[in-house]
Amino acid sequence: MDDPHPVTSGQVAVMPIIYIMLSKSFAALSRPAVRAPLASTPMRELLVVLDKVDRVVPLVAEGSRLGVVRPGSPLAAEDLRTQPHRISARAWTALTESVEFLRAARGVCADGGDLRVVRALVRGAVENACCGVWLLGASRAERLADAASEVAVERSALVRRAGELAPAVGAELAVAAWRACDGLSPAVDGVLVRAEVVDQVQPGIDLASVAESVRPVLAAAAVGLMVLGRGLELFKARSRVVLPGVS
Repeated sequence: MDDPHPVTSGQVAVMPIIYIMLSKSFAALSRPAVRAPLASTPMRELLVVLDKVDRVVPLVAEGSRLGVVRPGSPLAAEDLRTQPHRISARAWTALTESVEFLRAARGVCADGGDLRVVRALVRGAVENACCGVWLLGASRAERLADAASEVAVERSALVRRAGELAPAVGAELAVAAWRACDGLSPAVDGVLVRAEVVDQVQPGIDLASVAESVRPVLAAAAVGLMVLGRGLELFKARSRVVLPGVS
């Protein structure tokens, strides 16, 4: 019987978007559903990307069969070793929270809200998606080594490893997307803020108008969707019983 919830990288269909964004050619992006006009074209483009979270929502909805761990599956065996803190529950929570962060970001963006809020929400989505991928894709020995360490796994290291476990993303792009939303580090498309001199108070002292750059947040949202898609693929693969001779 066909699985009612097939998950593939195409489910979130964001790979073409990240390439389009990185080449700064947005003509191929379709317009979102009819809403009140947003203040800028980049914000509309960001909303197009965030709208794609709707394709994932049914997969993580309450009652979805995708979140069921079958007895005898690799993930079920892993859960037995990690009781009472089941790996499957931790990974599923991380993936579903990533979806909720993206939905919240989409809501703020659609309402014309503050880009700083959208940026923070997208960062949460990327972090949770990476956490889910790391829990599902890293080896047990690797996770045990990190758990035995005197310090918690650094977020940057976790994000980098998750990128490695998501071949369509890669470590460098995952880290760049994550850092693009911290407000401090260099972003994917230059710095996160840009200043435009609007007046000169006196010689040597300029009055500048500072505006957030949307494109790094757009890139981070696209990468977050890609990592999330990989996490759902891993969950499906590891929660199913593989019969001998059946791939």
